[in-house]
Amino acid sequence: MRQTFNLGVGLVLIVDKNDADKIINELKSINENPFTIGEITE
Repeated sequence: MRQTFNLGVGLVLIVDKNDADKIINELKSINENPFTIGEITE
């Protein structure tokens, strides 16, 4: 299956930085493994 499908990042969310911690905690509460991959600077 790893040869057929990209098993990397499955979904990207772009959220307000003031809400990021709350959203990360919500995702963790449903057994997801969220992580930050970047930041919008402009």
